[in-house]
Amino acid sequence: MEKGFSKKRQYKIAPARLFETRAEILQVIDNLCEENGLVYFAFGNLLVGCVYYQSQIPGEETVWDIGLLRPDYEKLIQILEDFTRNSDLYLDKCFGKTQYPADLFRLGKNCLVEVGALLIKQPCWVYISPFDRLPEDFDCFCGLIRKIRYSNFYYSWMLRAFTGKSIKARLLKTAWRFVDSPQKAFARRDRIAKQYAHAGSQRVGRVIKKKSEVLSLEQLLPVQRLPFGTGTLPCPADYSAWTIPMTPALEKQTRQIQSVDLFVLQEFDRVCRLLDIGYFVCGGTLLGVIRHKGFIPWDDDVDVGMLREDYNRFLREAEKYLDNRCFLQTRESDPEIPYLFSKIRVNHTEYITHYNENRNFHKGICLDLFPFDVLPSDARKRRRFLTKTNRFIKLHNLVCNKQLPEPLERHPPEGLQEKWWQFIGRMQRRVFKCIPLTWTQKCYIRHVTRFNDMLQRNGDCIVASFVPTYTYIKTQDLLPYQDSMFENIRVKIPRQPEVFLSMQYKNYMELPPMHKQNGHVLIRYSAEIEREK
Repeated sequence: MEKGFSKKRQYKIAPARLFETRAEILQVIDNLCEENGLVYFAFGNLLVGCVYYQSQIPGEETVWDIGLLRPDYEKLIQILEDFTRNSDLYLDKCFGKTQYPADLFRLGKNCLVEVGALLIKQPCWVYISPFDRLPEDFDCFCGLIRKIRYSNFYYSWMLRAFTGKSIKARLLKTAWRFVDSPQKAFARRDRIAKQYAHAGSQRVGRVIKKKSEVLSLEQLLPVQRLPFGTGTLPCPADYSAWTIPMTPALEKQTRQIQSVDLFVLQEFDRVCRLLDIGYFVCGGTLLGVIRHKGFIPWDDDVDVGMLREDYNRFLREAEKYLDNRCFLQTRESDPEIPYLFSKIRVNHTEYITHYNENRNFHKGICLDLFPFDVLPSDARKRRRFLTKTNRFIKLHNLVCNKQLPEPLERHPPEGLQEKWWQFIGRMQRRVFKCIPLTWTQKCYIRHVTRFNDMLQRNGDCIVASFVPTYTYIKTQDLLPYQDSMFENIRVKIPRQPEVFLSMQYKNYMELPPMHKQNGHVLIRYSAEIEREK
């Protein structure tokens, strides 16, 4: 059988055979690493499958990714180049069959696939990624990520230009080869990624091609071997950057937060009924009503929706009727919130995530309150409307993310480049602090409410919420609201909840796979409610 891979039609390999072949490739890597004192570890979907299923994720075509710290990675690649000359494995380091180096190395082996009376060779791959040390200073980290992102984009563009077959690509290659080459761009990108190799930084991550989760060396090493197939697989010492299984401690945390969620939902329902304001539970809360008759066991927040008119009235009138243990969080009451919707927080509780840890606003356990606005009926207008909506959302998020407070830990810069990155970080924070979030929110609201008068004129419209995810429903399926039980309290749901849930979750009555049954990742929390005075 001739050595090499065919670029012709790809045939589906039986899952059992695919797993067996990839496991053989991993075993070779494992043996070589053990013989040469190298350390590798699984990450991404391979790690998730190992943690939950002791195998690959069932029913999904996932890539098998392994990583090594840069010094071990370079040694392993050299070893594999020699090893594969006399074996049935192949180290693919080029873009297709051209002379240009690929983003990542991958080790492959041919599988034989039966196609009628023929046996066709199909490749199976395990991808090998370098993990580089990254600066610990926040501004320097952001500066390096920007630089490597541009370098990744430029190199990908060059590969497309230099390997394209169109006349435009050939002309571009002819002109650009006097300016630069993919080999030079590849080498520059590697130098950027490796520039902190000897800095002693404790942060590591993959930045080549696509940034992975960033973790500390304490989280990564020493690796632990977890059951995988018929053997074991080395995994990071702390794999919480990629996945957090539902442990007894996490179950207890979720139940405690849910008890506070139930209190604030009951209070919200009481005020809405008192003021005769319509609302409906949505998202995971609505799914909990229909599928679980209460909370989804791993969900720890509450989502409710309101038509924009009811939403505005609630914000105007509800505060004086809410329990004094609740805080209605709006742009006016808490100007630094990064959200384009409102929340009801429970005072003297905490719900601290990586996103909100260093931001200056009320961070208690909350109920999310989403306004729903009318979509244009014409399909072309709707596409343009949604495109512009996304621009306003991106603008608002950009301003929010650039308004972070000064980093708590400052690291003295080493060299002109780090001084520049820290200067840019300080200037960005100062400049974007001058852009009020009230302005970006007004721009967004002015746009998304443009068609709301259609609701009074026609009554039959499509209404949607655009943040944090795009969800929509026809008013004939939404109204009138109906009562349903959630845990031990009464809440309002859409007239046709199955229509809403089918749009958002497809087969909503089926439980998601085990690795997707998780809530929010919290740094810390407090779920003690004050006694009523």
